[in-house]
Amino acid sequence: MNDFVYFGSNAQQPYHLLSNLNAAPIEFTRDDIIDAMRIVNPEIDKFVGDATLCATTIEHLWHALKATDKETFLRFIEGDFASLTEAAMVPFFGVEKAKKKFEYWQKKNNSGIVAKLASNRRYGPRLGIAKSMAYEREHLSPTVERAVWRRLHRLKFAQNAIHAAALQSTKPKTLVEFARGAARDSAKEHWGGCVVNGKLLGDNAMGQHLTEFRDE
Repeated sequence: MNDFVYFGSNAQQPYHLLSNLNAAPIEFTRDDIIDAMRIVNPEIDKFVGDATLCATTIEHLWHALKATDKETFLRFIEGDFASLTEAAMVPFFGVEKAKKKFEYWQKKNNSGIVAKLASNRRYGPRLGIAKSMAYEREHLSPTVERAVWRRLHRLKFAQNAIHAAALQSTKPKTLVEFARGAARDSAKEHWGGCVVNGKLLGDNAMGQHLTEFRDE
């Protein structure tokens, strides 16, 4: 495997724009919900209701699907998990480290890190959401996972022209979401991967989803 492009939150420009963490606001309504998303979260139609909502990144909506009540769902979409601020980093890193962490993630506008951290089981009790998150929804059947991410990518790239141009610029190369850990233990790396001596290590599921979406 030699003809590929690495993307990710820390990738070189413009490939950092392809990361799910990169700020790329998406508006969505109940009409944008597909059956695969209802399989992940049977209450999603009720949570969205008749409103037009705006998520900071598709990472936010992905993790919001794990919420089992509307209040928690909206914390990811328009609440305290929705924006990258120094204050948002405090629950995860403490007051002393929050500023440094905020400045690091802000460099490339990767506001999705807040949602990713908030959805981590270890922080659930601290955030008061341990009982209102179905953490197992991170692991879906291949068919449902593919369908959900196809819809999330469609929302992102249809509404964010700069990100769409960056995606198109990668043709015809295969996209690989860089994950350093794949070189150590490829069996544990689902979403990303890395190429070593021409061989792809890790599942690179996100890279596959994004490559397929781009080629459509």
